[in-house]
Amino acid sequence: AAQEPAAVRGAVGWMRASHGAAKRAAAAQLLSPERVVPVARLCHYLECPPLLEAAVRTLASAVDAANAPSVLLLAHELGEPALERAAVGGILADLDEVEKAEYWLELPPLTRATLRTLRDATARNPLLSAGPHAARGSSASSPRELLAMVREALAEMRERLPDAQLREG
Repeated sequence: AAQEPAAVRGAVGWMRASHGAAKRAAAAQLLSPERVVPVARLCHYLECPPLLEAAVRTLASAVDAANAPSVLLLAHELGEPALERAAVGGILADLDEVEKAEYWLELPPLTRATLRTLRDATARNPLLSAGPHAARGSSASSPRELLAMVREALAEMRERLPDAQLREG
């Protein structure tokens, strides 16, 4: 809360700055670790897409096991799908550590259960472990993405089936 006035002053300074170096310098100050969350909230409220997009990119690049749950909560608050994907990806990449994080229990129980299910379904699905996603080591960030990954793996296997049948016969 003490950082909110600084975020407002910084955002106004950014809006007033001329293009070029002055605008980039103002943005760099706004997107510092201490200010980026209140700036993201402020830009969402003020409908300032350029600065909000920069804040979302900054937050998404900083997701780790300790902050992923709070970033996911912020993504939901802001309605930012790109930030949500980054947070979910960070959570699924290291769920065992994330479950020890400060904000894990602040996620709704259904969200926590869904995240566990996505991780388990992705890790244990033989279609995905044998398909194109295995090389990337990717996890689905939503049930819809998991289904898309399974469909893609099945389509690839369907394409390769005639060649395999020719080799067998």
